[in-house]
Amino acid sequence: MKEKRFIYPLLVGVLLNFCNCNKLEILEAKQYLTKTEQEESEGFKVENSNYAYVTNTNGIVFYKTLMDLKSKLKNIPYGEKIIFTYEPLNSEAEESNFWYSIDYKGTKGYVYSIEPYKSGDWFTLNTLTAYNEDTKANEVAYSMVIFSNTIFYELPSLDSKPLGVIDAFNLVSVLASGSSYDSFISNNIDLEMGGSDRIWYEVTFNGKRGFVLNGINYPTTKTIAEMQVKDQIINQKGYFLLATKEPMLYDMETKQPLQNNYSIKVLKENIFFDSTESRLLNGEQVYQIYLSEKLDIRLKKKFKKIEEEERPYIAYISSKDGTYLTEQKFSDYTVVKTRFKGDLNAISVMRDEFEKRGIYLNYLDFSLRKISEGSLQDSFFVASAHVGYYDSEPHNNSTIRSIILRQVDGVYEPVSGSIYTSAPIQFKDLDNDGVKEMIVKSPTRGGEETVIYGLKDGKYISMNTILNGLGIYEIELSGTRIKGKKWISAPDGNDSKEEIHYFKYQNASFVETKK
Repeated sequence: MKEKRFIYPLLVGVLLNFCNCNKLEILEAKQYLTKTEQEESEGFKVENSNYAYVTNTNGIVFYKTLMDLKSKLKNIPYGEKIIFTYEPLNSEAEESNFWYSIDYKGTKGYVYSIEPYKSGDWFTLNTLTAYNEDTKANEVAYSMVIFSNTIFYELPSLDSKPLGVIDAFNLVSVLASGSSYDSFISNNIDLEMGGSDRIWYEVTFNGKRGFVLNGINYPTTKTIAEMQVKDQIINQKGYFLLATKEPMLYDMETKQPLQNNYSIKVLKENIFFDSTESRLLNGEQVYQIYLSEKLDIRLKKKFKKIEEEERPYIAYISSKDGTYLTEQKFSDYTVVKTRFKGDLNAISVMRDEFEKRGIYLNYLDFSLRKISEGSLQDSFFVASAHVGYYDSEPHNNSTIRSIILRQVDGVYEPVSGSIYTSAPIQFKDLDNDGVKEMIVKSPTRGGEETVIYGLKDGKYISMNTILNGLGIYEIELSGTRIKGKKWISAPDGNDSKEEIHYFKYQNASFVETKK
């Protein structure tokens, strides 16, 4: 826990932003920053430390003394800036993990937050500069806006006041960035383990300082950013549908045809490629694609004597060789092409639940199965589909999202959030009450975790929180017996040991049992 105080997410990379664009357009840049605007942008002070803006509408309390709730100095209002000083807290107390040393308008003190990483009280930003390879120095970063009508906010919050909109292909100077987990939430139930991240950028545009959400290209030097505008790059998430057996592919570095060195064979028709960029290459529109295993790409015979090369994994493809689909159009296309011949109303409900959170699914292999006993008039179903362009493959569940639906009088309604699992979902009646519980293997950084979901008040919700409240983690299920671990600290506080506890599930709760 203690080291987490110093970790603030910085996810600045190639953005695969989700949008509802209906058509990909190649447009001329409408505006560059003027000289005056550049000077104003570069004149803004860049903090030497990570800082944050208060996003709790009630503000946060500013304390004079660490862990002393009676030492309140004042209440820092919503929208104010705080600067983290990272002073040693000199405390072994577990509670100190939630305290942060800050500077607020020249006064040193402390703030407290039980869940700072969910940005409940403030939103943290990391200063950002661009490294210039020619001058070997850091300089102000610039980026190209990649979507039309990108909203320019006063603060890094969707509830913040909009300052206006910035159209695509404009340049902005980028001062800092920060991210927060944006989970898919349905009916106030959060079962999502792989949701999108919200990446906020603090930028200056037209002499104003504000924030944009995910709507810019990778921040870089001003010279490179201007080149990107001239190349008319569009970092828009979408998919390219190949429509020929002999596609023209171009090397990403040399821009020369891959066919010069490689033989290319299409192994399967109607291949989808993940695509995040479009540009003009020698007057021809091309799309950046990530090559799938359904293309056989091999060095030609005359190159056999050369050292073995890695198979290219990314290339440009000619727009003449297929169709580009935005994610929304991609979903439309796969719904039409789906092999599922049942109730398409279930797909429309699933689409609405996912797409309102920016998650676009591939419905070619959509499935719907009944998971409860009883009549069809009041039954539970699990609907599943792949994320993106992946086709279903045996023993591969990492790209699948599922949702539990309840059908009442022929109408479906969602009764769970998005389910992201590393193994097939299991349904077991753990307490023999005629209602099946849902067993999910949720991916974690260390492997996977067993999560038990039970039906409560008509919704499937995680029951693990009950065990977690008892200090029980690493839950395993064998039959109907539940096993978990609890860590007990040694008296000296330097070590801990694990205790094994066993439970049975009963009446939407857990009862401890003997081994």
